[in-house]
Amino acid sequence: MKKANSDVALAELAMRAHAAFGRSTVTWMDAAGILLEARRIAEHGQWRPFLAEAGIPNRTAERMLRIAKTGLKSDNVSLLGGVAATLDHIAAGKAAHKLWRETVDALPEGPLRAEVIQMYPDGPEAMATWARLVAVVNEVEAAEDAKGVTT
Repeated sequence: MKKANSDVALAELAMRAHAAFGRSTVTWMDAAGILLEARRIAEHGQWRPFLAEAGIPNRTAERMLRIAKTGLKSDNVSLLGGVAATLDHIAAGKAAHKLWRETVDALPEGPLRAEVIQMYPDGPEAMATWARLVAVVNEVEAAEDAKGVTT
């Protein structure tokens, strides 16, 4: 993209991100999606001025991008317990990936190693996703039990 075109596009995205950067999860996630688009088109040296124009601190933008890259929607972020909890889930997924890789690497070649790899062909992503799903379901069930609702 030519510099003039990217400058115009980034200026428009900065206004949209600034407007969407609110306190609710929905508007925060809208702003995160806008940041993801801006990051894609920003040329060298344009990112920090873009963030300044949008009024979004760099560390906040990093967190927003981390969540936006997962593809989660605002209702998923809310179900996971909000932005901070979602970031914790993402970090746990990375930790699960490292643990899974270390575990598989430590297993000797043979049927057990093949079974572990076959059980989780997507590796730690599948395990981490499953663990997050179970945690969310348990939280929802506990909340419903507290309200006297049965599933």
